[in-house]
Amino acid sequence: MHLNKLYFILFLVFNIIIIAPLFAQNKADSSLIKWYNFDEAEALNTKSPKPLLIDIYTDWCGWCTKMMKTTYANQQIADYINLNFYPIKFDAETSQKITFNNKTYIKTGTEKRAPNQLAIELIGEKLSYPSTIFVDKTGKRSLISGYLDYNQILPLLIYFAEEINKTTNFDEFQKNFNDVYINRDTTAVKSFKDNVNWIPMQDALTKSKTTPKKIYLDIYNDWKTSCNMMRVATYNNPVIADYLNKNFYPVRFNCISKDTINIGGQIFINENKDHPFHQMAVAMLDGKMAFPALLIFDENFKLIYKEQVYFTAERIEPILHFFSEEKFKDTKWEDFLKNFKPEIKKNGSSPK
Repeated sequence: MHLNKLYFILFLVFNIIIIAPLFAQNKADSSLIKWYNFDEAEALNTKSPKPLLIDIYTDWCGWCTKMMKTTYANQQIADYINLNFYPIKFDAETSQKITFNNKTYIKTGTEKRAPNQLAIELIGEKLSYPSTIFVDKTGKRSLISGYLDYNQILPLLIYFAEEINKTTNFDEFQKNFNDVYINRDTTAVKSFKDNVNWIPMQDALTKSKTTPKKIYLDIYNDWKTSCNMMRVATYNNPVIADYLNKNFYPVRFNCISKDTINIGGQIFINENKDHPFHQMAVAMLDGKMAFPALLIFDENFKLIYKEQVYFTAERIEPILHFFSEEKFKDTKWEDFLKNFKPEIKKNGSSPK
C-alpha cells in the first residue's frame, strides 16, 4: 500500500474520531441502529455468526437515554454496529419472559423496578445502568459498565468486531489504537516510513531461489483497522522490523491486489468476478477471508505457520524467533516461551 493510500485511510479515521461526534450532538435518532430482540439475534447468528452487542437499560436511567440519543444516534457508530454486530436492546426490568442460550428468564418480583433474571446473570448482583455486553462468536461475554461516548465505544467496537480479543487484552489494544489514531497528528502520518523493507511476493520468491530465506507474508485488507495498526504499530517497532529484515523476506500483500503471481509455474491473478479477492489470497487462506493473515514459509516455500489474527509487537516477537530459529521442529511452544528472552518484554501468544 502506497504512503498516500495509508495517509488517506488514517486521515479518514481521524475525521471519524474527531469530527463525527460533533454531528451526533445535533441528531438524536437511535433508530439508525437495527435493534433485535434475543430470539431474532440468535436466529440470525445461527445462520451468519457475528458478535452480539447487548445494550442493557432501564426506563428511569438518564444516562441510558443520553447514550441512546448521542452515542447510538451517531451515523458512523450506527453503520458500524449494523454491519458487524447483532445489536440487542434489553430493558433490564422487563416483565416479559426472555429466552437466551436455551434458558428462560423472568422478572424477579412484582415491583416495577425488580430486575429480570437475565439482567442479573449478565451484569451480576450489583446492577448498573447502562451496561454494554459484548458476546463474541465463541459465546464469551465481556461487560462494560456505564455510559460510553463516541471515543470510548469506537475502539471497543473495533476490538470485538475484528476479533482482536482473541490475542490481545483491551488495554494493550487501546494503547496501540491511541498511538496510531488519537495521539498521531496528520504531519506524522504524512511522514510515516516503514521500518520493514517490504518486497513484492514475486521478488521474494525469486530471491529465495538464489539466497534461501524464509518468507514472512502479511496478507492485509486496506479497510481493516487491525491491519493498518499492525503496519504502523506492530511491524514498525524497531525490534520487530530489524528481525524481519535480517531473517525473512518480508512481504505485505493486498488481498485485492491486481498483480499476477507465478508460484512454481502456477499463475495466480485477480479474476475480479464474484468477489474482489486475489486468487493467491483465496488459495493460501483456504477461502477464509479474515484479516490480518500472517503466514510463514520455509526456504522450500512450505507453509509452516498461519494465523489470521491481530498481534502486538510484544506478542509476535517470540513467534518470529520460534520459526526463524527452527525451534518448532523439536521444541514445544510452551517450553520455548519459558526460556525466551524478549527484547521488548515477555509476552507471547501460542502459535497453532
